[in-house]
Order: sequence, then structure tokens, then C-alpha cells
Amino acid sequence: MTIDFTNCTQLVNTYEGADFKRKVIYDGSVYMLKFGQKLESDEKKPLQASYSSAPVSEYLGSHIYETAGLPVQETLLGTYNGKVVVACRDFIESLPDAQNYELIEFKKLENSFLDSSTAGGRTPLYDNLIAVFANHDALHDIRAKAENRYWKMFTVDALIGNFDRHAGNWGYILNKAENKIVGLAPVYDCGSCLYPQLNENAMEELLADRESFEKRTMTFPTAALRLGKKKVHYHEFLLSAEGTKARAALGELLPKIDFEQITSLIAQTPYLSDTRREFYTRMVELRRDMILQPAYELFLEERKLEKESNVPDKRVTLKNEAQSAKTASMELSSRYCESHNRDQQR
Repeated sequence: MTIDFTNCTQLVNTYEGADFKRKVIYDGSVYMLKFGQKLESDEKKPLQASYSSAPVSEYLGSHIYETAGLPVQETLLGTYNGKVVVACRDFIESLPDAQNYELIEFKKLENSFLDSSTAGGRTPLYDNLIAVFANHDALHDIRAKAENRYWKMFTVDALIGNFDRHAGNWGYILNKAENKIVGLAPVYDCGSCLYPQLNENAMEELLADRESFEKRTMTFPTAALRLGKKKVHYHEFLLSAEGTKARAALGELLPKIDFEQITSLIAQTPYLSDTRREFYTRMVELRRDMILQPAYELFLEERKLEKESNVPDKRVTLKNEAQSAKTASMELSSRYCESHNRDQQR
């Protein structure tokens, strides 16, 4: 059954962000309706669709997070005046005594952190991110949980190809009466995953050309995280020395993700063409196999070497451990691509 939100009670919109939004009451709860934006025609972007499919991306991305076992905002897919929208349940308004609580985005903590090097920007710098997690006084009671959640988000975003997990797109729950952060907000704002601006002709071309699809998978999108002046590529960061905690999060999450459930989710989601269903399914499979799996193999190799290093007379340096594991993992990724290319040629 599809949901029509057109006749829902309207509230004054208090939500920010780029997409068009409305605030409504549905089934006794407050929801934010998010609409797909009309995209300006640009001859330099021949792969761009005329409308963003962000509502579907928001819905699918949120439910994929759910399969990974992470707390995530509740999302419903429906229509408003004939347009496809995603309804995101307001997790603050849904709290008992909601007037006493507020969402605090990571960006606000970053802006209040003395000597922050990215206070004026949206994309976090790795060193600054780590410093905020380690030292910001507002995170005192949830420091480890806050950092662990971020790296788990990073790994799921790598799977769904999210390019916009900037510092305003995750956060914490503030108890205003106590002036204290009391918990992690559920994951929200997943509308920039699954190539929401790609047109269906481009999807068909990628489905027909596996080599091009694999190349795009490895190069786009980059993550909303910077090392130096450049945004990182998911696959490179997950195999890097800086990616150790992300790999640990991946090692915990990947075995729990039910990919058959994700395939079923895509198959059952309304408002999708057959092309989009096939494209989204293949995209998730490729990103799992080409980005997450090599990093997971590295994680397992690091754990194996860590155990061996604790055995007398078998100690090796951490540098050698990391280099050995990284080399093995990159060889695995290379073999994967070669194998699929051979299969395609047969």
C-alpha cells in the first residue's frame, strides 16, 4: 500500500537544508517530507537526470542502515500531490518531553572546538575529526560511542555510495535543561547515496559495460572526509593506516549485513523502474565486493598478525604488519577485478 501525504495536517516548516521540505503530522507523529529537486540542465553533465531521486535514495539508504543494525531515522515512501516523497519521522519530536531536547550536529561541536582547523567548512578534516572526538568536553560521557558510530557510518556510506556525510549530517541529542549531550542521534540524511542525480540512460550504459561500472565504483563518489586538501576515496582510505578504526568498524558490521535482505528491499520498493532496481542491486554488490571486501580481508589479516605478534619469538613490527596486510588486500582486490573481467569476456 502506498501512502498519500497530501491531506496531512501541515505545520510551519522548521527544517533546514538544500532540498524542498514540508513538516506534517502523519499517524499521530511529526514527519519531515523531502522532495526530489528539479536539476538545472547542464550540457557539461550529460549523465544528469532532470529530477533528483533523493527521496528514493533516502528511503533505501536508511533501510540499508537498518539491515546493518544501526539506529536510523524511520522513513516512509509515498506521494504528495502526485510527487514521490520520503517522510522522515522527527526523532526529536518523538521523544517524551521533546521540548527539553535538541539535535546538535557535529558541525556545532567542531565550531566550538578551540583551534579547530575546519570550523568554517562543511567537510571534516581527518586530524581535526579525531581531535574533536578525543578532546571536546561536550562528548565526555559518550566519547567512545561517538567515534565508533562515526566509523560505522563511514563503512555503510562506503557501501551505499554516500557523497554528502558532511559535518551537519550527523549528530547528538542535547538535554537542554541539563545542558548535556545525553546520546547519539539516529543516522539521518542519506539522500545523497545511490547516485541520486544519475539518469536512467546512464544506468543502462553502466549495466551493459561492467568495466566502466567498476571504474565508476572505485572513483565516485569520494567520502565527505579530507586528508590534507583532498577528499578521500572510500577504497583507499579503508586500506590506509588512517583507516584502522574504520576497518575495525567494518569487521564488526559486515558479517551482520544481510545482502539478500537488501536485494529484497530494492525489489519491493515502489516507484522504481526495472532499470533502477537492477542498477541499485548491482551497485551495492560491486561496492561490497570491490570496496568493503578487500578492507575486510585486511582487517582479518591484521587481527591474525596481531595474535601472532603476541606469541614469543614471533613478534613483528606494527609497520610490517600493516604493510604486509595491505599488500595482501590490494592483491585480493586486483584479482577480483581481473576475475570479473575474464568472466565478462567469455
